[in-house]
Order: sequence, then structure tokens, then C-alpha cells
Amino acid sequence: MTNQLAFLLGLFYILVYFLILFGCCLFFFRIVLFDYFFSSYIKLYVSRPPFPKTLPSADGGFFRKI
Repeated sequence: MTNQLAFLLGLFYILVYFLILFGCCLFFFRIVLFDYFFSSYIKLYVSRPPFPKTLPSADGGFFRKI
């Protein structure tokens, strides 16, 4: 009974260790990959407006909306 208890305790410790390691890896990859790779794309997408500042109007462009 003690061997089985020790085996289950060791299995539990290994499981907790891998969960902590996996969580740290996910946290690290989220910070590094998101901030390093995706921030340039997000800044590029946010910096350019989705529509031009001078919208073509119905009167042939005499009045321009900003």
C-alpha cells in the first residue's frame, strides 16, 4: 500500500510539475510571440486608417469630409 501511495504521490508531483512548466511556457510564448511578432502587425493595422481621410462625396469632390 505504501508503494502504491508513493507512486501516486510521485505521479501527482510530476503532473503538477508539467502543468507548471506548460503554463510558464505558454506565458513566455504568449509574451514573446505576441509582443514581438504580432505587435508590428497590430501597429501597422492600427496606424493606417481603414478608409482614406478625404472621402469622395456625391458632388464630385467639392466638399471633402475629414
